Amino acid sequence: MKKKSTLANLIEGPVYFAAGFHRKDEIKDYADEFVCTTEIGVCSSWIHTKEKEEKVTEHRKSVIALQEIKEVKEANTIICFTEARDEHTTAGHHIEYGIAVGANKKLIVVGERSTVFYFLPQVHQFNDWPEFMETIKAMMK
Repeated sequence: MKKKSTLANLIEGPVYFAAGFHRKDEIKDYADEFVCTTEIGVCSSWIHTKEKEEKVTEHRKSVIALQEIKEVKEANTIICFTEARDEHTTAGHHIEYGIAVGANKKLIVVGERSTVFYFLPQVHQFNDWPEFMETIKAMMK
């Protein structure tokens, strides 16, 4: 349920973008657009990696996980990109979202509410990226 609010009520930087790794390039483009539009920083280092998921060693995966946990904790807002349950995903974004819920971060979901935790009353949900950005731009006027 979306209610009328200011940009500051919805988002406080830095922001962490969480999504399935297979969407890395798409999410990087969204992050770039978001920063250019809002001038709010994004702290998701995973979107800049050149590594291929299938070639990452077990040790490197643990290093990445620890880095992502640190970034989620440093963020004030998490934007979690969900997708249909039958699509391929590593599901790490659900873990990152859970960390954000536990840390009382501002929560935004872009996509469907695929688990009960996306129905929490403090969650702002948008159907897709264009709807989210349209809302952000309207709040900036």
